[in-house]
Amino acid sequence: GLYAFGTILLKYKRGRIMRAVKASWPTVFTALAASIVALIGNVVIAPGRLIYFIVYFGIAALIMIIVFERIRLLKWFLYFVSQGPQSWQDRFAGVTQMAMDKIRSQKVAFFAKNENLETLTKAVAYVQTNELTKWLKVVYIYEDLNDPTIKALAENLRVIDRCFPKVVIDLVLVEGNFTPEAVAQISARLGIPRNFMFIACPGERFPYDLGDFGGLRVITH
Repeated sequence: GLYAFGTILLKYKRGRIMRAVKASWPTVFTALAASIVALIGNVVIAPGRLIYFIVYFGIAALIMIIVFERIRLLKWFLYFVSQGPQSWQDRFAGVTQMAMDKIRSQKVAFFAKNENLETLTKAVAYVQTNELTKWLKVVYIYEDLNDPTIKALAENLRVIDRCFPKVVIDLVLVEGNFTPEAVAQISARLGIPRNFMFIACPGERFPYDLGDFGGLRVITH
């Protein structure tokens, strides 16, 4: 069921991504319907299994909430500590603040294909809304240092920087070509894991499989 739902989202939001196997809309909806029927059938045959499903789902959801809301939970904990005895503050306040600073210090990177203002704005907005960190490095890989895109990109980022004061935006220029090897080298040089690096949705002529990039994420159309 989750696989079918994920495929629907992928086809709708990332339809341009090149992939070896493509499922048609009728196939996807048939698989989703079959999954729902199977789930209902299991509940009817053995209602007790629904309890196990709810428990497992609840545990998984709790883990996801903790992972994605770490900063918020740490803020609540810090506030709770600040209302307690001085001994609590001495023991936990500093450690909690250090944990928050460590999470926020993690940089993320976005590979810009060009100076398109809309795409860049979407990328920065995504980071501000969905990432715990607020430090974004925009990476542009060029072949010619006289590439006019470099100047236009810098100017657009200055505009965006004023619109998103809570996000630190750096422009990183790299000479070469956008390949899995180049991304791996940039990841090592900047100290940013590849699962914290993003690109806009590639077109059908993109020469590589996304899996070749080791976790690179697609975040915009």
